[in-house]
Amino acid sequence: KQHFNEYDLSSTILPESLLTAQLENTAEGVVPYFIEDEEPSTEAVSNAVGDDGEHNVAVRVDSGVRAGTNISMHYDPMISKLVTYAENPNKPNDLGARTKTIQAMVQALHRYVISGVQHNAIFIRHLLGDKSHSASEAFERGDTPTSFIDTHYPEGFQAIDLLRLNDTDVMSENIAAMAVSSAMISLLKEKGSVGNSDDVLVVLLGGFFGIPFEVKFDAGMATVTAINSTEKFTVSLSIDDVVHDPLSQSAISEFKLNGKIYVMQFHGESSDGTMTLQIDATGMLDVVIRSRREHELAAYMKEPPAIDTSLMLLSPMPGKLVGLAVEEGEHVEEGQELCTVEAMKMQNVLRSARKGVIDKVCISVGSSVKADEVIFKYRND
Repeated sequence: KQHFNEYDLSSTILPESLLTAQLENTAEGVVPYFIEDEEPSTEAVSNAVGDDGEHNVAVRVDSGVRAGTNISMHYDPMISKLVTYAENPNKPNDLGARTKTIQAMVQALHRYVISGVQHNAIFIRHLLGDKSHSASEAFERGDTPTSFIDTHYPEGFQAIDLLRLNDTDVMSENIAAMAVSSAMISLLKEKGSVGNSDDVLVVLLGGFFGIPFEVKFDAGMATVTAINSTEKFTVSLSIDDVVHDPLSQSAISEFKLNGKIYVMQFHGESSDGTMTLQIDATGMLDVVIRSRREHELAAYMKEPPAIDTSLMLLSPMPGKLVGLAVEEGEHVEEGQELCTVEAMKMQNVLRSARKGVIDKVCISVGSSVKADEVIFKYRND
């Protein structure tokens, strides 16, 4: 829970836990901080300590829940918290320790697998790891006022889109690395090895009807070709190292390509063979692997039309519908209040993005709503 933030800090950098002192003082009738529970709801579930030759680096994961715990949407629970810390034992006030702490957090986040819930880990990876962005430099020097996000992300944050080609329409090395890593995941799952000269796969980034790339392996190299480009753009990557344990329950694989380490998270595979993957600071990406012949035959399959949501109001988050401001048949203007969804102890007013007539109210007041669930439908006039 949020009031144990002091505990995370003190148990990392102080010899004696601040929370222990709080509880002892509480027993004596002194309450320096607000504490709701008699015992902490957090526990260290993972702890790793490393050494870069100069700094002692610690990584810890605290969790406030266990398998089978029911997490209510009516309050703000601390499901899991990642803590990193670095110190220079020979230089107590070493400012470089903050940089090492941030680097440890970036590496830990790349290996922090979260499935089934909405989270901001991808945003934090970008904030800390993208040195070309103003937010990263500001955070490293400790310039983090309450206006930090509004200042550095005035248009909001979007996960890195690996599928977007740059202005010169040349395939980037990151896209090639995603295609190669995806192909290697498939080969490791099927054969237990990668890099044979006869290994030629078609990788579709974006799902069954995604963007196709041909990946060829030969003598420790991988060559990636963009199949549907106006020109045959090709990128070659050296396969320097592969870290993958097929017997491990971990969803993490590491590939060193052209001297750069890429951390791949495997988030599952559907019945049709579509894998959900994530690499470094990208969002979740559906990936399909085919042989050349399978890809040729798949060209005869037509992509289903996209669902038009322009006549719908979707819930932007999971929560509870606590109020309706309009009813069926009512005319609404752009920007008009339609309903209120309660989530994370906050009441969020949803407004109309268009002018029109409410055709159907799909959710009743008091009902739970999922993210992207339809709340209203507009009349198609």
